[in-house]
Amino acid sequence: MPTHSLPKVVRAYPVLCLTVLCLALGSSALLYAHDPGGSTLSAPTEGPTPTINGTIDTAGSEAAWLPGVVPDNLPNNCAEFAGSPAPPPLTVYAFNDGVKFFLAFDIPDTTPNITDSLWLFFDTNHGGGTTPAADDRALRLTFNNLAASNSVPDAERFSGNGTIWVTGGGLPAEIEAKYTRHASSWQIELSFPKAGPTIPFPGATSGFAFVYLNEIGACPGGDVCDCDGDGQDDDYYARFPTTLSLTQIQQITLPGGIANPSLWGNLNFGPAPPTVSFAPPLCCHSTDIAFLPATQPFTAGTPVNIAANVHNLDASQTANNVNLEIRVHKFGTGGGIKFQAPTTVDSIAPSGSQFSAFVQWPSPEPGLHGCIRAEIKPPTLSPYFISGGNSIAQHNIDVACIPMGERKAFQFQAFNPDPQHELKILLAKQVLLPAGLEGLRFDLQQPDRPLRPLEELPVFLTVTVADNVPPTQVPKQNVKVPPTSGGTAVPPLRQRSGTDPLIIAVRPGDRLHLSALGDVDLDGKGPLPSVGPDGRDFSNDLKAAERRFLLSGETAFRFAGALIGSFDAFKNSFLVGSELTLTVPDGTEKLWLAVNDLDGAYDDNTGNGFDVEASTLPSLRLPAKVTAAAQPQAAQVTLPQVNITAASSARVTAGRAVYNVLTNHGGVTYQFLVVDAKGHGGGGFFHSPFGVPWWLIYPLLLLLLLGLLIFAWLQRRKSRLQGGHV
Repeated sequence: MPTHSLPKVVRAYPVLCLTVLCLALGSSALLYAHDPGGSTLSAPTEGPTPTINGTIDTAGSEAAWLPGVVPDNLPNNCAEFAGSPAPPPLTVYAFNDGVKFFLAFDIPDTTPNITDSLWLFFDTNHGGGTTPAADDRALRLTFNNLAASNSVPDAERFSGNGTIWVTGGGLPAEIEAKYTRHASSWQIELSFPKAGPTIPFPGATSGFAFVYLNEIGACPGGDVCDCDGDGQDDDYYARFPTTLSLTQIQQITLPGGIANPSLWGNLNFGPAPPTVSFAPPLCCHSTDIAFLPATQPFTAGTPVNIAANVHNLDASQTANNVNLEIRVHKFGTGGGIKFQAPTTVDSIAPSGSQFSAFVQWPSPEPGLHGCIRAEIKPPTLSPYFISGGNSIAQHNIDVACIPMGERKAFQFQAFNPDPQHELKILLAKQVLLPAGLEGLRFDLQQPDRPLRPLEELPVFLTVTVADNVPPTQVPKQNVKVPPTSGGTAVPPLRQRSGTDPLIIAVRPGDRLHLSALGDVDLDGKGPLPSVGPDGRDFSNDLKAAERRFLLSGETAFRFAGALIGSFDAFKNSFLVGSELTLTVPDGTEKLWLAVNDLDGAYDDNTGNGFDVEASTLPSLRLPAKVTAAAQPQAAQVTLPQVNITAASSARVTAGRAVYNVLTNHGGVTYQFLVVDAKGHGGGGFFHSPFGVPWWLIYPLLLLLLLGLLIFAWLQRRKSRLQGGHV
């Protein structure tokens, strides 16, 4: 699923180097409306006038530059490209005083290079169109002085001629521009006369776009900068709006993806709208997404209610009518949309946070591990708002048990989001291991061919655990669920049978991973085979016309005999199965566990029941308050974790420099619990097919072998007798 921060410049082959975003993930800036996606940068009427010296004074004497907006993040290495740690924000400042328009950039480029360049694009009369018109202007500003202080950038200007861009000299005389090299960033300040002869701004809104091309050159400090493994260090970029495409570009004078003004954003000279955002993501599991029941995988047929929490970064203005879109994808880097719906946040107080209205996904598919994604969309009502920093949040994480000495493959979807072109999708993994768990190996399958437009392709992550890897140390509860558990008169059952559901103590907000093994026979010595924790569809065998299963939902019959759970004494319930990850709802201190059987039919249940291990996982929560200046911090790794990023690369020639642009298409996260192979089911490692226990498989195989030997002996004896008779 597409994500957030879009990095830049690379070549094109194997492993990149890290991972986002879910989705996700990263940041972009969606704002109001020149391009189809809708992006606006505000340049409100303010004062006083700053000194144009290439230094943005954040100490307060040049308060006109504050606050800034974060349209995109700028990675400087493979780790930041992948989102761990999150790439630093590129901040833009803009305002006007009625006579001049002022623009500034704080660019977090830690690798200064003489070909670093900032491209600015203006549709001065806001006329749109699909090719550069006569009023369209562009500037290329190159930061070729690595120790710049109050320096004028090397510049080249361009005009449209109705078809293409045409070069027209250097920096216009009426434009004042200075840049400075700081410890870890470039800063540049510019002023434009609003009625200037070269780049006039006659109206209240201009079309606007920018691209910063970051050439990192030689990799500094021994860092890994060859993200795609082609033997060359890679470069990155930031852009506005983030919907701009920089792929498959052949033009020499300008990036071809910037030759279509209808795809640019807006530069609005009106009042500054409040900025809204999601919290900085922890790769693929944003805590700004809430869903109930909060379980993965989802329970087939059980509706899921989804909402997103949006933060207002403005300290004085209320953000009203914030539009969101909620989507559920297949687990992977995008594609396979299973559900999408709009929702809104009516009002967010200054410096406050507010959840959207819930939307209901009515019918999840069986066993689906979904990627839930929320995106801030353009405003449709006044007063409008700006989405700054992180306009996308996604929950795209899977948790699984891996027994010591075992190997297991995990499948997810790689996706080509381009609706017109084939793309070679490159998958990169970032492995984060706690101390003492280095004996795990993660093998990532690469797509073996370019993906067709909008194509999904299953790929695999294979995990191998050495025999000497110790079990993951997290708090655990081990309980036994009897085969008759759930048969008492708890809602919605009407007849008493069996025993009470098992109850374990939990805490609100806890993230739990439940794993189970064992078996249950729903009809004692009857014809039905015993089943494991995932249950089985017995709809053709059980007379269930007038009775209901304990599990909620219309598809409960598909999971007869399964392990199920509830937070409200089975008024509502969900499938637990062999493995499940869940978040305990607020105000909840009990988790009920039971067997899924028919009302009044628990008395004849036999079998071993289910041995359940409930592991309390590290929290994914971030600080509740988000500010415009907040910098994401890398989370402490307490579980083995693999982040996977999907990207594509394309060659770009811009000015006098050649770049290989790397575009991030989203990511997924896996977390693992290493468990003792002798006493743990491992999510299906120790359950045979067809619900038959392993201990019964071996005698059956011996009987089958003995039968084959007897059959062969009889056939041979028959042949000899026939031969003797003849």
